Amino acid sequence: MTVMFHGNDRGQTLFDFVIGITLFLFIIFFVVLFIPGLLDPFETTRDANTITADRGADHLTQSVLRDPGAGPYVLNDECTTAFFNGHPSTACSVTTDDLHSILGLNNQSHVNITISNPDGDTVVLDGVELQTGDSTNHSQSRNTYTSTRVVTINGNQYEFRYEVW
Repeated sequence: MTVMFHGNDRGQTLFDFVIGITLFLFIIFFVVLFIPGLLDPFETTRDANTITADRGADHLTQSVLRDPGAGPYVLNDECTTAFFNGHPSTACSVTTDDLHSILGLNNQSHVNITISNPDGDTVVLDGVELQTGDSTNHSQSRNTYTSTRVVTINGNQYEFRYEVW
């Protein structure tokens, strides 16, 4: 038995070929554009570190060091001096001297917290310099993320600076 094809009947036309190639290119474009986004939750991004800095500053100024009965960003002086002195205090929720566990950070994270006056000088309250954490003279190869708040201690306004890297 012989199979015969009709001379002008073609199985694929130019139109079919163009549709196939167009779909192929759209699929390749989709894979290149959207698949890297699936890996984002597993990578540390700048936004994640900025959120870490903001949450750390808010946690300290709105709950840990906050003066009970006062608004946010009004710090308790006894609690603040205990926190920066590195001692637990019964005046607030500072129950440990481990800065990383107070802030909920892992040990690979570096943090520096400073309260300064409008001139940029570190504030000294009851003989305690209000600066704690790692030295800010770190390697320039690591990105530093900073969050600042204006806080009030004993009726005076200061700048609360939270740096994480």
